[in-house]
Amino acid sequence: MTDDILREKVCKRARKKLEENCHLDVAPGKNYISFRKNDVNYYAPNLIYTAETLNYKHNNGYFPLLVKDALKTKDPRQLYHNEGANAANKHVSFFSNHPLLKISITGKITFEKTIETARKNEQGNTVNECLHILEIDDGSSSTSIKVRVNHIQYAFNQMSYNSNRDTLFRIDGHIAFYYLKQTMDLNREVRADNVTPVCNRSDFQREINWWKTAVDARHKYLQKPWVIRFGPYENELSNSEGKNQDLTVREDIVMLPAETTSHESEKGIPESVISDSILQLQNAFLKFMIKRHKHKTLKMDDICADATMRAEIQGVLDNLSLHPDNIELREIYGLVIKKFSDIRMVKQKSTTEVSILKFSRLFCYIKNMMKFLTTSQEVEVYKLIKKFSYSNMNRHTYKDIQKYLKQIIHFSIDLRKLAKELTEKFNIKSVPLELINTMIEESIGGDYITKGGIRVREFQGTSNFKIVLKWISLPGEPIWKYVPKLYLD
Repeated sequence: MTDDILREKVCKRARKKLEENCHLDVAPGKNYISFRKNDVNYYAPNLIYTAETLNYKHNNGYFPLLVKDALKTKDPRQLYHNEGANAANKHVSFFSNHPLLKISITGKITFEKTIETARKNEQGNTVNECLHILEIDDGSSSTSIKVRVNHIQYAFNQMSYNSNRDTLFRIDGHIAFYYLKQTMDLNREVRADNVTPVCNRSDFQREINWWKTAVDARHKYLQKPWVIRFGPYENELSNSEGKNQDLTVREDIVMLPAETTSHESEKGIPESVISDSILQLQNAFLKFMIKRHKHKTLKMDDICADATMRAEIQGVLDNLSLHPDNIELREIYGLVIKKFSDIRMVKQKSTTEVSILKFSRLFCYIKNMMKFLTTSQEVEVYKLIKKFSYSNMNRHTYKDIQKYLKQIIHFSIDLRKLAKELTEKFNIKSVPLELINTMIEESIGGDYITKGGIRVREFQGTSNFKIVLKWISLPGEPIWKYVPKLYLD
């Protein structure tokens, strides 16, 4: 296409958009509505973050979407022009007037290719990067959708080039928009956060189950235009609005059988192994943050330079038999930090800095709680030792000390209850119990030493006896017990 034809096409599109804007209904007197189109309200950009579709509670926060609907999404700048720039920068897209952020699609790979790109890192050095472009088809549309996957996700799932055809994959991510250079037409693709192989053979049952999930979400959230409820405001939108838009789904598209519970990956490394590996990296990064919990922010350069973290990452890659040449360590650090960011424990301020202010408050809360519990018990132990210091140690005295110990020391910490308390107190999402367990372990300090995996502290009496206080993590249970033990010298 020549430059003149391309320029003429762009001008024609601009004239058409200008004509549309001249006849735009801006809903005078209702400042919470930006404009109306086809009897559908498009609300002010600062209100879109209240939408249910943007705060989806199920499916790990990823809204289930059919490929057919993903291809109909629009860039906020198409609708709001300059006012939509902020939403576009945050990767928001629109289906009708419903804002979407984190979306999930499931389908088969029909085509894939690998591209090599170059970018500048924070130090200004050129870094070669490997990206994988997949085309996903779920049968809902005659057109597939492109999915961009970074090499770390590709490698973690043991995907190999040209061997993924007809494999069913679940893709979690967001929709990104770009213009084709040849035609200047707007196009869209999914930028993947997570890629999960579902099965490597034809399994119609699992595809149907996904369709049921996506169609149910479509029926509940997308079938009718989004309406903001303002309470005292009169809601001028009725159930019949949006009649000019065909958003309904034919009920006879598919039969919907009962859901199955099997979601195990049948391709590459089992999903549970990958989850355990990522959790191992999270634990390593958690210990790194604990050492620096008095800081408000962490520099990415300091994180990348930490020898313990690097060794942990290398160990995980070795366990997974991964030796990809194109994986940068920063990509893996980014993956781990995102896990903490998703549960709102840290915040990525920029590509060079991570805010850990909320984590610092949370860890100090756990540390102070542990200190209060142990100190109060230790004071009682000192009183007990003083009381029996000059007593003759016989069978009756021994029983008396044991009796007092049981009375003054009798508590345990249930990690499940603590997780719920932390969620409510610090406004975070549910924290994995393994991470809370690590924070408990790191909070048991002072004079407690580790013996056989148990944290102990000894208190010596003057009458040939000693009391040992033990922190014991019960095997197979998310519970820590504080146990006293009496010994005769």
